[in-house]
Amino acid sequence: MSMELPFHLKTLEPLPGALDIIRYFGTIDSDIADVDEICDALELSDRGFSKAIRRLVTKGYVTMEGDLIYRLTEQGHEAAGELAEYDGATGGVHPDIGPKYVLRRLVVALPRTLVANQPTEVIVGFNEADLGHLMSSSADLVVRLSLVNGKPDKPEDGALSVTNMPAHRAFQIIPGAYTQVRLKLQVFQLNSDSDEVEVSGGMYVDIGVTDHAPKETHKVAYGTDIKITL
Repeated sequence: MSMELPFHLKTLEPLPGALDIIRYFGTIDSDIADVDEICDALELSDRGFSKAIRRLVTKGYVTMEGDLIYRLTEQGHEAAGELAEYDGATGGVHPDIGPKYVLRRLVVALPRTLVANQPTEVIVGFNEADLGHLMSSSADLVVRLSLVNGKPDKPEDGALSVTNMPAHRAFQIIPGAYTQVRLKLQVFQLNSDSDEVEVSGGMYVDIGVTDHAPKETHKVAYGTDIKITL
């Protein structure tokens, strides 16, 4: 009969690094470790560590001992023992170790043909997450839009808090009197615990421009995958 991970530890499983931090404390002689030691040993990013340690402190497995120093609690000791027993029974399989990022589909929807000097709404957003790319918490993203041969000719930013559900926002563009414009999108991820900004990806779309209203007014969609760090 195979051994199952205790339920209270399963609740930590979707958050990358959380169970490994408990495992790490279970392998050292001291109850105390600082942030650099833990991140170096587990190859965790500052963002990944911050999310994981907050959950562990909130649930009572770890407590802050001092500036950037953490101590394993009595509950944490029990959890480390349970993890060691589980790993021994399952051959050392660590189910919480997985991708440090997920992919989400960035989509932009707009008319197939634009009318010169006429304001047009553009919808930019994300599809629902695929099952293999679910997030355990939201991500703060900034979508940056600009237009070559039109307005906004300087980048315009829009904030999005992205979860596993669809999310979108509207921009307005005005194509100039050209035969074609280029819509450029860049996506950045904000780290709520610092001033770090990560480039998540982007795309560009070339759209035809006419000087009179086209017969077809329905929107078409273009998409690409972008990376969200967990």
